[in-house]
Amino acid sequence: MTLQAVVDQVETLSGMKKFISGGTPTAEAYRLMNAAQKWLDRSFESPKSVAKWYKDLVAGDALVKVVGCRAVTRVWINTDVSAVSELVKLTWDEYRGLYPDKVSNTTQGIPVNYALPVAHFAADQQATIEGDISGDLYLEQSVFVGNFANKIIILGPPADDVYRLSVEGLFYSKTLSAVSDTTYWTEVEPEVLAFATIYHFRIGLNDLDGADVWKRAVLDKLVGIADDMASEQIAGVTHMEG
Repeated sequence: MTLQAVVDQVETLSGMKKFISGGTPTAEAYRLMNAAQKWLDRSFESPKSVAKWYKDLVAGDALVKVVGCRAVTRVWINTDVSAVSELVKLTWDEYRGLYPDKVSNTTQGIPVNYALPVAHFAADQQATIEGDISGDLYLEQSVFVGNFANKIIILGPPADDVYRLSVEGLFYSKTLSAVSDTTYWTEVEPEVLAFATIYHFRIGLNDLDGADVWKRAVLDKLVGIADDMASEQIAGVTHMEG
């Protein structure tokens, strides 16, 4: 189903003619649909929640911003076409113990470890410039400031050459901003997205009873998807154990 068709369905089901203007979705429609998608992404792991994200490293790279990532689960590095190694995850304390110096002062090599560092400034210091925090072991303002929606990983040791980094994890769906945009929810479960959009709309009206009706409709639909995913996982385990 196209995004336009999802919005048409939202108008039909909600009985409110405020989501389309001049034949295209309104800004309010996009806002509500994106809020609905994020809620669905966080509330339920769809078949497309798990994804891979790639970055080509250059010598000196250590801090990596993984865009749109909710949770990092595994990290690999390609040292050439045929050689792939999985990096070992360290706690932040373990990382600091192995690599006690600043990134710029650490001997470069093929990364073998990664960690999730403390990734943000306190609210009252977000305007701090790098010169004011030069004593910090790992902080780089250009990577850390304003990246609340992304995950930051730090590699150890810093890369000494060109490598391809592969990150597996849970990712948010693509932000909807044009009628040609597609996500798992618009393509595979458009009715669930429509229901979730109306749920958010009703919350905005402080219609809690109405919102609860649509929330239950969403959850009823999600049960079926969860059952399908569980059957697929059980089938794989049964096959391995048999």
